[in-house]
Amino acid sequence: MKLYNAIIYDLDGTLIDSKKDIATAVNRTLVDFDRSPIHAEDIYQFVGKGVIDLIEGTFGSKDPDLVREVLLKFDEHYTTHCMDESHLYEGAMDLMVWAKEQGIKQAVWTNKPQKWADPICDHLKISDYCSVILGADNGFDLKPDVAGTNYILNQLDVPAKQALMVGDSVVDYQTAVNVNMDAYIFTHGYTDREDLVGVVPHKSLLDTFLQLFRKVEAPYVNH
Repeated sequence: MKLYNAIIYDLDGTLIDSKKDIATAVNRTLVDFDRSPIHAEDIYQFVGKGVIDLIEGTFGSKDPDLVREVLLKFDEHYTTHCMDESHLYEGAMDLMVWAKEQGIKQAVWTNKPQKWADPICDHLKISDYCSVILGADNGFDLKPDVAGTNYILNQLDVPAKQALMVGDSVVDYQTAVNVNMDAYIFTHGYTDREDLVGVVPHKSLLDTFLQLFRKVEAPYVNH
């Protein structure tokens, strides 16, 4: 197995299950605009590509004026509720603690805006283990564009070939491919397994953090 010197994690659907808080904020926003709440599962399909895609998808409109107005309301609701029920996936903290003990550098690269990523990562103690947390509003294009990924790799001082991308979406996999980085993609996130299977190689798909832990730990155990 390969020895990695850095792990870059996606946030929503990868390290944390945040979907209930996102759905709560979306549905409160829909009500503000005299629209009926929608089923949570219909909201989750728009999570992971940035807040603009989330609003356009759940409101069924790309009208810039409407989207701008909706974003202001969504901002209020999500800022209030972003830490109500969001939690780490089982095994995530075990991996981060172990990786830090081994001197493996860690980072978060999320399409979630920084103003939400920072307090959530602080609240869930992710910040204690990741030396870089990069959100969507720092001048870099959203994943899968390479600029943000390269920035993180430069900050960590680790080349792409020695780093691992961990995510839950086709976007995360493409992000890794675009910089020639290895990737493992979870099936427990917000992307339907069928959509992942069509793009992500079977060897790169994982169901749990325990499976990831075993793969990342293997070179140390077998050394």
